[in-house]
Amino acid sequence: MRWSVLLLLILSIIVLLSSYLILNLNSEIVSFNFLFNKIQVSLGILLMSFFLLGFFIFLMLELIYFYKRNKSE
Repeated sequence: MRWSVLLLLILSIIVLLSSYLILNLNSEIVSFNFLFNKIQVSLGILLMSFFLLGFFIFLMLELIYFYKRNKSE
């Protein structure tokens, strides 16, 4: 097994473990205002959803940047 595969496996296990801990340790219910609607959801799910939303926005912007950079060269 290569070092990169082992490192990727360890990193994915750490991310999954931290996601599990965030979801379980933040189980209290909070109200979230979303476009004139109040939604009651647990704090852990809200934190994970905003983290994933930010990650996907970051990923899309980076892909657009690298695509334009490689196209201009």
